[in-house]
Amino acid sequence: MNRSRGSGRSQMERLPPRLGYRGRYASMSMSPTWMFEVYYKPPRDPVREHKLLQVVSASGGRFDHRAGPHIDGSTSVCLTFEFDDFAAARTVGDQIRMLGEHVEGPYQYS
Repeated sequence: MNRSRGSGRSQMERLPPRLGYRGRYASMSMSPTWMFEVYYKPPRDPVREHKLLQVVSASGGRFDHRAGPHIDGSTSVCLTFEFDDFAAARTVGDQIRMLGEHVEGPYQYS
């Protein structure tokens, strides 16, 4: 194994931990990606998450990352969704807000 080109860690290990598949590579292209985050109180709710994913995927978005909650329940669950188009991210974020969810964004991801 040739380790002369770096620390021996793969490129994936050196990337920031929160970037999703498209987010990792979007900075290599000319088009940015857009994301928003949905927060809710623990415990994790797979049914709720599935409903959110259906809304997001129907408009061309994709699930990117889930964070939390801590074992002691001291943090919220955070779901990150990613879009190639700002208008779609904004529209879907607004739709999810109308469902009563706490949404932050959209923000440029790359």
